[in-house]
Amino acid sequence: MDIRFYSVSKLKEFKPEFKGYFVNLFKPYNNYQKGLYFGGDEGWELLSNVPQDKSSEIHSASITDDGIIKFYNSFDKTGDVLFELSMQSILENINSKLNDLNSKVDNLTLDSNHILMDKSSDSESEDFLTVLGVEIGNIKPGDKITKDTSLGDLLKKMFVKELDGCIYTYPSSKIHTSPITEGEIVEVNKNINLNVRGEFIDGTFKTYQSPSEYLTINAGCEVIDMTYFYNLEKLNQNNDIFVQVVDGTNTISCDINYSQSTKKPITNSGKVSNIQIPSDTTTCAMEFIGSYKCWYGILPSFEYTTKDLNNDDIEYLKSELTEGWVYNSLLFKEINLNKNEIIYVMCPAEYTLKYETSLSNDIIAKCNSSVIEYHLDDDTIKQYKLYYIPNEDKYMNIRLQK
Repeated sequence: MDIRFYSVSKLKEFKPEFKGYFVNLFKPYNNYQKGLYFGGDEGWELLSNVPQDKSSEIHSASITDDGIIKFYNSFDKTGDVLFELSMQSILENINSKLNDLNSKVDNLTLDSNHILMDKSSDSESEDFLTVLGVEIGNIKPGDKITKDTSLGDLLKKMFVKELDGCIYTYPSSKIHTSPITEGEIVEVNKNINLNVRGEFIDGTFKTYQSPSEYLTINAGCEVIDMTYFYNLEKLNQNNDIFVQVVDGTNTISCDINYSQSTKKPITNSGKVSNIQIPSDTTTCAMEFIGSYKCWYGILPSFEYTTKDLNNDDIEYLKSELTEGWVYNSLLFKEINLNKNEIIYVMCPAEYTLKYETSLSNDIIAKCNSSVIEYHLDDDTIKQYKLYYIPNEDKYMNIRLQK
């Protein structure tokens, strides 16, 4: 081959990074065109800024202290200098081409989802490595990274904190009743045909649409059965429930057994979540008040304070007085009674009428000696008494008390 090598002995001494040789190629060889090259084992660079027409006359070369390469047409470097070349310009030309290559590499798109950790094994699930002594993102000590893990998946695990589709709400329930409503006061022993319906409300999950956006979806729990109770006593499964009101708080409740969730929310990393709502029971309830009636008010007549009361007297008093409930025990907060007025209160016999004046507290009102028979809704007879407060004065906290 028509190739000549030139080694410039002082090249490395000028700058340590100047490593290489000059090659003068007289004829094209493989992919190399003829001309003067600089390089070595790692590759050769054509020196395009030299007079290539004179390259065939080169027989020797030397370098000056300031990095100027001189090429001679004689072997002993005594002949004419064919041309000179700055070593710095050679490196600048090479660096320029390297920078251009780096720029192209920097702009390449890295398809990380198709770069696998290792494909040397036929088993894609075989462990590639076990994480030890480090925790970053979702990766923690003891985790296994398999050979089918893509670089993209690994980076997601490292730099994206996985957020699960957390339980947003558990299943709940409501109870609907008629004709009685929540908090209503109903007379004791009243027989009521209640229409009761338990309503099941499914739980919800967060499911991610993207790493930063999510939707709320139903959990997919389903009703297994419903059980109704009246004051903790289990009732039949029909919606029509017959109850007899008791004194005090009355409770209608419904236990709804439901299945575990069937929907599978998605995490912010796009994986199916393992989160689940287990099967359980939700309870809903409604309370109303059972109470006895009472009648109270102010009349100008004093005749009912001592007379033996008959049915006509009782009906007259009920028609003239205000109907109320002993549950609301405070009948008057404060009242000024005139000379010709008297306060009457007709209530169950086990209750006492009490009040305060400016001079005394916790005073028991006077009582007519008659025993009044009052028929409840189921014809049960309830004994009542008639209390009264006479005399002109200021009375406070007039109330019923057992």
